[in-house]
Amino acid sequence: MSFLKSYAEVIGNTAAFLTTTAFLPQVLKTWRMRTHEKDELSGVMLALFGSGVGLWFIYGYLRDSNPLMLANGITGMLVIAIAGIRISRVARRARRPAPADSRL
Repeated sequence: MSFLKSYAEVIGNTAAFLTTTAFLPQVLKTWRMRTHEKDELSGVMLALFGSGVGLWFIYGYLRDSNPLMLANGITGMLVIAIAGIRISRVARRARRPAPADSRL
């Protein structure tokens, strides 16, 4: 396994690219959705995932690992983007007037 040590940065950067890119379709799906759909990420899952990503970023900083900081920094921004989209949709729904009662 010692031969892999010379490839540590390549392996780390490749892993960072793959895991960060894997989350991008979720951001695009959330952006394209017009309503709160059943298959959207749960708020709890998003909060836990975001917290974990933040801790991985801190760990990368403490270990002086650029791949960890880069991947988790970008993924953290994607999590913030999804949270922002969700919050803006909830706020927009709250501002809508209630539908008129058609029974009158």
